[in-house]
Amino acid sequence: SYDLLTCGVLAASASPLTHAITPTLLGCCLVASTDSPAARSEACRTATDSLVATALPGPLHALMSTPNTRRLVPSLETICTEVVSAHDYWIVQKRHLQYLPEHTANRLLQLLLQRGRLQSPALLDVFRHSVTQLHINAKELGLQLGAEWVAYIAGLGNLQQLSLQYSTRLKDKHLTPLTRLCGCLTSLDITGCGNITNKACAEVLGQLTSLQHLVVTGTGIRPPILTHLSTLTRLTHLNLGGCEVSNNDITSH
Repeated sequence: SYDLLTCGVLAASASPLTHAITPTLLGCCLVASTDSPAARSEACRTATDSLVATALPGPLHALMSTPNTRRLVPSLETICTEVVSAHDYWIVQKRHLQYLPEHTANRLLQLLLQRGRLQSPALLDVFRHSVTQLHINAKELGLQLGAEWVAYIAGLGNLQQLSLQYSTRLKDKHLTPLTRLCGCLTSLDITGCGNITNKACAEVLGQLTSLQHLVVTGTGIRPPILTHLSTLTRLTHLNLGGCEVSNNDITSH
């Protein structure tokens, strides 16, 4: 059976963008079989770089070797990710997602969400070892996030950045599973989650002790919010837009 990137390569091979780079496709296929995460990432970059060195004729090779031109050309990895996210290859090759470099996994997950190919939160489970960023604007994506979604999100054991913007169905109790990410989550944005109140600050947000960046704009959170967040000693950015905070609240903390 083919691994995820091989499927992407096979699908991408039908694209005019990849007709000139057939000699480099093998390098991309090697990514999923490399043991070290750093080596996988390097293999993908090497496969793309070899496009210039091996697959292009002289005049075009000279043109592609200039930095300005190369920035305009999508990498082989980008092409494969775009193609995979437009089809269902990733579903039948779920077990290979754990081997993707984190930047590739982050990009693939975001594309699947944007293209409406990830409607069930259970599918997030296949990214539990690889994804480090997840950005969801529920209003733009047409998603109704609730307890089940947050439970699967909390299973993304390496998640560092999380946005759950405009998830109007989320309530305080739904955020409780996020405490499982207290050792890795450094950024949280719950902009527009109007049903999140001070109870979540006390029971959830205050437990996310690795947080450095927190946005609670447009929520139901009201003073004394800073009392509940005093445990966040690593916090460097706090956006309280829409929350009435007095000078006394600030100076007392």
